[in-house]
Amino acid sequence: MSRHAFVFNGDADGLCSLQQLHLSQPCDGQLFTGVKRDQSLLKRVEPDWVDRVTVLDLPLSYNREALMRLLDAGKTVTYVDHHFPGDIPSHAKLDLRIDTDANGCTSLIVDRLLGGAAHRWAIVGAFGDNLHSVANQLAGQIGIDASKTRLLKELGRLLNYNSYGDAIEDLYYSPVELHKTMRDYSDPVTFIEDEAVFSNLREAYNQDMSAARGVLGETRPGGLVYFLPNLPWARRLTGIFANLIANDYRNQAIAVLTQCDAHYYRVHLRTPEASTVAAADFCGRFPSGGGRASAGGINFLPQSNLDLFLNEFDQTFQSVR
Repeated sequence: MSRHAFVFNGDADGLCSLQQLHLSQPCDGQLFTGVKRDQSLLKRVEPDWVDRVTVLDLPLSYNREALMRLLDAGKTVTYVDHHFPGDIPSHAKLDLRIDTDANGCTSLIVDRLLGGAAHRWAIVGAFGDNLHSVANQLAGQIGIDASKTRLLKELGRLLNYNSYGDAIEDLYYSPVELHKTMRDYSDPVTFIEDEAVFSNLREAYNQDMSAARGVLGETRPGGLVYFLPNLPWARRLTGIFANLIANDYRNQAIAVLTQCDAHYYRVHLRTPEASTVAAADFCGRFPSGGGRASAGGINFLPQSNLDLFLNEFDQTFQSVR
């Protein structure tokens, strides 16, 4: 019997990508996942454990060495993602499905591969990845009414919210637990109605947002910069907070810096709609930085590099305000 590993980002896009695949053909195998920022997950998979590997919503640039190790060991790998990949390898055992369109995400790539077989979950994934215009358009095309569309949007946001933290212990639900709860539901609205996950995450999200409402942004030449404290609510909310601010200020660059300890920050960047500089390219100027066209981040920005980051932020984005 073939041993199959599924390696997926623990955020809304990764979960909804796996959900679509599972509804098409049950994903019975080993699951490897983590918090949203844990993007080098493929290194956890030992070649001796598996025959096949499916990777969902993880940057190839962070996983290239582990990928080549599996391929060189004769393993078959399907790799589906929307982040900037860097150098793309070619191998007979590799089925690579990468699309870096700024209006796309991994859930939408999987949706195309499956011919829309689990379209509603793809819409949830798109909402979770802050692709609101795209997700609303897709929902309208298949006749989902406004009230149900709002539920799908909130579910995407809450699944994404749950993925942020420094460790699984920061999350309300582990991504594996969420997948096991979601997996039998072909309709995300039924999942919302039947399971306590949605209401529990909604309550937790509202509590964290109450704490965040007191944080004021700093207006700079490049855009808006927010500093969040080293507290669990801030670690859980940081990416969602960046999305919310970006949706309110579409013509400005947004940087949310969360203090991790006395020595470094974690950064979330959202670029203005008119920006010619991709968030991935900007964040890639710093070690541990990356992302996609409109959203990027830096896992570890040392305190000593804060002034450099802010100067780069101003110089890069002040012309598009």
